[in-house]
Amino acid sequence: MKQAIIYARGRKRGKLLEQIAVCKLFAECNGYRAVRVICQTGSFPTIQKLARDPVEDIIIAFPSVLGSPAYFLSRRTRLNLAGKRVLIATKEVSA
Repeated sequence: MKQAIIYARGRKRGKLLEQIAVCKLFAECNGYRAVRVICQTGSFPTIQKLARDPVEDIIIAFPSVLGSPAYFLSRRTRLNLAGKRVLIATKEVSA
């Protein structure tokens, strides 16, 4: 079974729990085991920690978790260059 990190960001507990539930369901349906859940309520230093983590797959609930469209592309590219794959739980995964 593939391993993944669930990454959620927001200021309200309910929003974080919703994102985590969506990501856990995605993981279960797509053969991933969530080995860690990282929640962030402030700015983005956690992105650097994600890039250094040995787990390659990161599941997020939707693109805006990584910021505005421009920031999403920039952060996803930075994570990709670090050997990570960002999986969006609200998008379909093709085999």
